[in-house]
Amino acid sequence: MKGLYQQSLPEEWQALSASLAAVSGNAVSSLIFVPKEVLKQRCQVGQLAKGRRAVGLLSEIVRKEGIGAMYNGYFATLLRNAPGAMLKFGIYEEIKSLYSSLVQRDLNPTELFGAGMTAGCISSIVTNPLDVAKTRIMLGQVQNRFPPSAIVEIARADGIKSLWRGFVPRLVWSATFFAVGISTYEVALSGILGAVVRKEHEKRQDEGEAKPGGGPGLPNPVAISAGVAQLIKQYYAPDTAAQHMKQVLIMK
Repeated sequence: MKGLYQQSLPEEWQALSASLAAVSGNAVSSLIFVPKEVLKQRCQVGQLAKGRRAVGLLSEIVRKEGIGAMYNGYFATLLRNAPGAMLKFGIYEEIKSLYSSLVQRDLNPTELFGAGMTAGCISSIVTNPLDVAKTRIMLGQVQNRFPPSAIVEIARADGIKSLWRGFVPRLVWSATFFAVGISTYEVALSGILGAVVRKEHEKRQDEGEAKPGGGPGLPNPVAISAGVAQLIKQYYAPDTAAQHMKQVLIMK
């Protein structure tokens, strides 16, 4: 998705590609996530009778209330997740870019984790009221189904502080989860791209040695296959990609 947005957005909007890709992914994943959350919360509030399976409760909800009941809070969830995803990935990409420019090298795993943790903390602080509203809507504890209106209703009934209930455990969980996930992804992606580039280099070395007068030599990065070039273009800035390829080739 990030690559698609990078190709379709004008140059001045390129910085939004990561955030828009995150929102698109959340919209699709919420189609599965929300019914699971509804069923879990119905079980937690005691609607699951002793000795009964969750599948039976699911069938009862759909039969009595309709399939739409399983998507109670879908837009609230999306409204909670979309700003969070935009903030997390947008802030993360900016921190990574700025720090990389400052130190003039790629970030190591610890630095990537720190960037993810910072982005996750900021996102959790800003979006906690939306999370509270989403939970109250799913449980039917507020009259307003529109999240901003639900936030106002909760604040009037229980006070402003109630919008940050559960903030600390959510901050620790959400920020740590994002930091671990994004840093692991970055390290794995870098390793995969490095392996692909080395494989391509070895292949071209073999082809060069097979030709009369051919020698191993270093391949021109432009000659790397279109598939590898596209992967690098999608996930790395041009200067970072060139540096990454140079490091891989030097390692050989």
